[in-house]
Amino acid sequence: MSNTKLDYRIQGTLSTFSLAGCFVILLTGIFVKSLRQYPTNFVLYMSFCDFMFSLDYAVIAYVNNSLEELSIPSHCQFQAIWGQFWSTGSMGWNGVLSFTLFINLIRPFKNTTKWGIYFHIYVWMTAIVTTLSLYLLRSDIHEWSIFCTLSSVSDKTTIVLLSVPVVISLLMGLVASSFGLKSLKSTSKDRRIVIIRMMLFTFIFIFCWSGYVASNIYYVVDGTPPTGFILWWSFGVSIQGFVNSFVWFWNPSFYDTVKHTLKKYFNPKEDENRPLMKRYDASNIDIVVRQSVIYDLMEGIKCTTVEPRGYNFDSADDFLEHPKGYKKNKKCFLISTDLFGLRPHTYKMKDFRPLIFHRLRLLNNTTMSSYLSSLSPETFFREKSQQKFSDGRSGSFFCFTSDKKLIIKTIPLGEVQQVLAILPRYHEYLEKHPNSLLPRFYGLYSIDVNYETIYFLVSVNAFSSPLQIHRKFDLKGSWVNREVGASYNEDPEKVMGMDVDFKKSEYRVRVADHHQKVLYERLSQDALFLDSLHLMDYSILLGIHIIQDTAESHQFCDSVDVERFLWVSEDGSEIYVLSIIDILQGYDLKKKLERFFKVTFLRRDKFGLSVQSPKKYYRRFRRFLANEFFGCVLDTSTLS
Repeated sequence: MSNTKLDYRIQGTLSTFSLAGCFVILLTGIFVKSLRQYPTNFVLYMSFCDFMFSLDYAVIAYVNNSLEELSIPSHCQFQAIWGQFWSTGSMGWNGVLSFTLFINLIRPFKNTTKWGIYFHIYVWMTAIVTTLSLYLLRSDIHEWSIFCTLSSVSDKTTIVLLSVPVVISLLMGLVASSFGLKSLKSTSKDRRIVIIRMMLFTFIFIFCWSGYVASNIYYVVDGTPPTGFILWWSFGVSIQGFVNSFVWFWNPSFYDTVKHTLKKYFNPKEDENRPLMKRYDASNIDIVVRQSVIYDLMEGIKCTTVEPRGYNFDSADDFLEHPKGYKKNKKCFLISTDLFGLRPHTYKMKDFRPLIFHRLRLLNNTTMSSYLSSLSPETFFREKSQQKFSDGRSGSFFCFTSDKKLIIKTIPLGEVQQVLAILPRYHEYLEKHPNSLLPRFYGLYSIDVNYETIYFLVSVNAFSSPLQIHRKFDLKGSWVNREVGASYNEDPEKVMGMDVDFKKSEYRVRVADHHQKVLYERLSQDALFLDSLHLMDYSILLGIHIIQDTAESHQFCDSVDVERFLWVSEDGSEIYVLSIIDILQGYDLKKKLERFFKVTFLRRDKFGLSVQSPKKYYRRFRRFLANEFFGCVLDTSTLS
């Protein structure tokens, strides 16, 4: 028993170091906001599990009579269950971290931030299932060096079952590490440092938990736990939290945030508009690749965007008589730049339907020279403050051009096919309705990166006017899960509200009566067109500029073009910026299943859900316009 006591004392000491390391990680995560951002928040979840796991060892090692208590079956079972739950949680988050690293390495534009809920389900459900298996399938329980665990030969199946989560995580770690090592040769210094730090967490996990897997393999094969592997297992799991803390503090985001906080404290007037692309930030692990791809995209657009010949683009009838304009694409091969420290390479770019998009740009009075000027890579990368890269709610990546006139957005293949399918009718509709509030698409492109094809859609930024937007809303006419709530109320100028926030606010589109009629008919007409294309889930992007003085009011009332996106309130106190956005969602099988699940199992209001059939969506959209949007109930009987 003396050897057992010595083992527990050693494990307890090591676990104490891990407790301290995990505690410091959690403490800094609480006070440093940037360390709670994706994906470093996975390290926080992992450290919490390691903390609870190590707490078990420390208590057993230092509390009087704790070893004697383990001879009591119920106490021993509790320790086994406690250790199984938190160790599986730690394994799960390590696997998630490795999986995220793997995805970011092979698909730099893939937004995995929306997968957080699925990661939580995977980790905690795995922990619960394996812990219940340990409890329900147990037979005899005896004491190993640091665990109360299964010993009966008949429980080998259970041992295999309990080993599955850690094996999955180890395999994911090995795959991610192999891709990480390969990428180190061809990436930039900034990205290399981030990848190495992420890989260190994976390497630590592989070392610490390989002993567990090896012990279980020998146990299943021979029926006797080998002492050497048990010591490897016990040593590894005891020091994991401690070693992780060293990697954690090798995160410049911690020091940068502390430095910025101190500067802000001593100099409150310091400009907070810092670039989103911070060096060595794990949340921007792909930022260098994104920079390079955007630069290559802009260079490619300069190559493919040339003055077409053989078409009279000033005449809609002449252009529509040439149906080839709807089908013709343009491809080119270019050499990438080494501007961002990446190795130059040849890449293929495709410009979809360049003729029709050229005509669409002309319809919006955008010449080829002004289009290329907005997409100039030299201007875009001149200042870091221009590099505003973001991940949208839909999982897409987007950025604004330096003049804020255009948006460059990644879209999935399904939306690419949707754009190409509706393009002929979309073009014809805009020819007939030049004052439509539909979004203006200017170009559709693809670029091949790392064996992946990335699709980009270039469109007009509805908020490109020089007006400061004081309030902004995304309005669908639905009300289920359509409230931002606290974050909007705390900072309404920066956070975009949704339908319920709009309804609770005092803001409405209070334009003059004749403008109400024009705006209602225009929005309804656009929605009817989208319904004819079997599209749904579109919304109104509403921005409100609050006029500060009377002189400004008279100036804008005289100059604002009410025929397009800008509208002035009847009393001259507000200017409204309007556009319909997100028009590429069809009522496909995925949306139908989503509606069925939410209505049947989650018991959501079937009328208030955003997911509706196109016809019902259009009718509810019109009701919202008539009853709520303008702050009064419109008499739609006299309107079209």
